[in-house]
Amino acid sequence: MIYFIRGKESGNIKIGYSTTPEKRRSNLQTAHYEELELIGLMRGTREDEARIQQMFSQFNIRGEWYRPVEEILDFIVKNVGKQRLNIVESLGDGEYRILFAEPVKFSIKFLLLAGSHNLRVITDNDTELAFGVEGKRETLLNWMDSLEIVTREAMDQFAALMVE
Repeated sequence: MIYFIRGKESGNIKIGYSTTPEKRRSNLQTAHYEELELIGLMRGTREDEARIQQMFSQFNIRGEWYRPVEEILDFIVKNVGKQRLNIVESLGDGEYRILFAEPVKFSIKFLLLAGSHNLRVITDNDTELAFGVEGKRETLLNWMDSLEIVTREAMDQFAALMVE
């Protein structure tokens, strides 16, 4: 997915691609002098990332960092807005990855339920955050149901997104 990360002091914006954007932000933060915030996500590929970066090349500072000009901010609002969504990606062979809209502080119950359903949890063990899960469609749906915090409406939305 395409992410937009902003430096809180400078306002400069990083346009990048990652399957775990919050983890990417966290990794960038360790080497960055100002606080960074993830301001938007949108579906996309590495090719889409390159296309967007090319579109704004005249505002490039260095690497994947861009000045916070009106054109870029308008693009983010138009294509991302403030909406934070769970992302469902097909991995092929009936396997899916669900990337959470917000990282989840995982518990032992969370991990045990995921393990008992043979799911792979995308985690950052240093911060005890889970960014998503991977597994077979029916297994993912059964696991979400076992958590008892996912609404029926959300379950139906996930099921609708998990099609080959």
